[in-house]
Amino acid sequence: MPCPPFRRGSTLILVLIVASLLALLAFSTGGLAQHASRASFAERERALTLYSAEAAIEALRLQLIRHYEASGMARRTWLKALQEDHDYRVHGAIPSDGIAAPVDWQAVGPVPVPPPPGTAAVGAASYQSLPGVRAWVDAVSLEQGWLDLVAAPTTDFGSARHDPRSAFSVRLRLTIFRNAIFDLALLTEDANCTFCHLHVRGDVGAIGLFRPGYGRENGKGRFTGAGSTIAGDVYLAGRASDDADWRWSDDELHDSKLINGTLVSGSVQQFYRGPYLPEDSRGNDGVPDFPSFDPVEVERRARDGAGRVWVEGGAFGGRFKGKPGMWIVPFGRDWSERGAPGTGALDHVPESLSVIEGNLVLVGSDDDRKPITIMGNVFVQGDLVIKGYVEGRGAIYAGRNVYVAGDVRYVDEPGAGWPLAGDQAAVDAIQEGISELRLAARSTIVVGDWTYLDEQGEVRRVAERQAQDFFSAQFDLGRIRFYEASNDGAIVSHELRQDPGSGRFMDDQGRFVSNDRIARTKASRLMGKHVEVDAPRYDAALAPGNVIREGLPTEVGEARFDPWIGQTEYRELLGTDLYQLITFRVPGTVEPAERAFELGEAWVRARGMSLPRSIDHRKRRLYTAELLWQGKAGMLVFGGFNDETWYGALIAEELGVGFPWPTQVGHIDAYLFANRRIAGKTDEGALTVNGGLAAAEIGLLAPGWRNRFITDDAHVEGSEEIPRWIYHAFRPGHADHPRNAYGHLENKTRIYYDYRLRNGGFGYDFLASTGDTLFYTREGPAHPPQGEGLEGLNLYPDR
Repeated sequence: MPCPPFRRGSTLILVLIVASLLALLAFSTGGLAQHASRASFAERERALTLYSAEAAIEALRLQLIRHYEASGMARRTWLKALQEDHDYRVHGAIPSDGIAAPVDWQAVGPVPVPPPPGTAAVGAASYQSLPGVRAWVDAVSLEQGWLDLVAAPTTDFGSARHDPRSAFSVRLRLTIFRNAIFDLALLTEDANCTFCHLHVRGDVGAIGLFRPGYGRENGKGRFTGAGSTIAGDVYLAGRASDDADWRWSDDELHDSKLINGTLVSGSVQQFYRGPYLPEDSRGNDGVPDFPSFDPVEVERRARDGAGRVWVEGGAFGGRFKGKPGMWIVPFGRDWSERGAPGTGALDHVPESLSVIEGNLVLVGSDDDRKPITIMGNVFVQGDLVIKGYVEGRGAIYAGRNVYVAGDVRYVDEPGAGWPLAGDQAAVDAIQEGISELRLAARSTIVVGDWTYLDEQGEVRRVAERQAQDFFSAQFDLGRIRFYEASNDGAIVSHELRQDPGSGRFMDDQGRFVSNDRIARTKASRLMGKHVEVDAPRYDAALAPGNVIREGLPTEVGEARFDPWIGQTEYRELLGTDLYQLITFRVPGTVEPAERAFELGEAWVRARGMSLPRSIDHRKRRLYTAELLWQGKAGMLVFGGFNDETWYGALIAEELGVGFPWPTQVGHIDAYLFANRRIAGKTDEGALTVNGGLAAAEIGLLAPGWRNRFITDDAHVEGSEEIPRWIYHAFRPGHADHPRNAYGHLENKTRIYYDYRLRNGGFGYDFLASTGDTLFYTREGPAHPPQGEGLEGLNLYPDR
């Protein structure tokens, strides 16, 4: 039956509505699908391009690292060269003919970086080319030692009117040096006692409490930093303590220009965390740990760099006769193996002088005729002994200790003279090619004499072993210590640290050491005759030689020390000079035998044992000493009251004659780095280090002439009146008197920073750490620098 008309119309309308809805749905679905497809395409393209940009920036990063490590340049020199080299403005744009030319931006694509020998290039881009992506160096900071790398797609990415993609860039800041500790003239953990009489030109860093002078906090030693100066800034991991205001309950720093008496011209930054102090590399306790060098890495760099050291015109091997030369003493042999000094050394030049397999003695002439010549990095696996004039540019690393057995001076001098006044003087000296020497020890640097035995093997008087007496007290060398060593002596020994958390022992790289490689120093204190020398523990730290382990592999062994050079032989290398004035101090004693030992048998026979017990408090006594050095020297003494320390000065009456004494080091042209300690004592007067110092512990003492000896004329009854020649000895006014090399008459230790270290001179490279990422960001659009010719390509932002 046919439908009613209205039902046919309503059905039609319904069909039309459904059709319309279906059509609309189909249209909407198609539009959504198309839109989703476009969005998916944009997201996919962005992801692919992002991956390409990250690969490009990583490839550029690795290429820069390899270039820096192979260049042999100091940090600032390399950064400056990079800043001026357009080749790295766009990754891979290296002209095939080597001639600088504007970059063809469209033709440039990243070139994969070959991995370094023996390693895997983890994370390196494997693309032969990355079309559509550019990576370039965007900014360089010479001061902070970093550079910014940027990678981005080409300029048409996301720029078209209907291009759904959004332009972006990837930025990475790359540090070229982990820290700037070699920008400091002085860096140590505990710099306190060093500042009893110290002048520093340059910046200073300290990891522990900074309280110049000696003594205890809120106690002995208040204001004992007086007389010391720092012409620079001070960076402190902790705080500075000021005992100078005499408020006994307040040791806070109130005046940063005067810290316990030490004058500071620059700023003082307490609780500092930044590049001028070492990183917290062990224990994760937030406190900087003093750095070290990995001997394996240093040896590799020395071999690859073909460094070399020799004595120009000097002897090689053979018997030592006090002449300039070079002696390599292999492990297992002694300096005097065949009965005379030097006969235990090699008698032929080895194939390579970049790595010395054993111990090394370098003696340059005391003028510029036969100097030590250094070129590049040199690694001495054992100990290094060095003295004399030096020429060339390089660094010598010792796997154990360095011994500065006399003055070390450059043969040449910059046009502006020494010391360098600042950065511009340093740049000028670099351009002039003036000699540069860097010395580094994995353990200790010893300046001057360290010995304590005489030619018969007996302990010498305290007055004759002032360095040993000072070192033992300054570094607590009677304390038990642990060393990495082996039973066959194959390991170059170095001191271990104990991890407070686990109790296990770590080496200087923060690696745990097993019991079969640990040796403990035994106690064998020498007593009597006013002697306090713990020989095994003292020798293990300061004497030239090696620790041999004795014991079962399952437990910590005992340590036996094996020297390669004897104490008498070392003093022969050190030599003797004639001095007009030598100062010393000796602990007071009531024992007649000990006083007789200190004064000497001849003295006691002539005068009795009246010294030091009978000297009144704070009085002076002069002994004309007919029996001292054949009547050529007198001795001025004060102190000793109630068995306190008594002080003495040996004084030669005739200028230019003097009395024989082991050579006192007065001048060092080098920057000194040691992981453990720098130990030195010189009694001639002032000491100059023309470079800088960095060590966990520093005890470098130049007490000089005690002027207060002659400020009080209230002499002991019966004592002779002090004659005028003694006044002249203590208050030098004549041209022949020994003095600081730069004309200062004050008795101070002076450290002058070598500004070449931070301005492109030859520097230490074992702390170089390329590849550390300071931050990584994804940003908006960025474009390579544009411009005509090289000028437009070399305009780096100055940050």
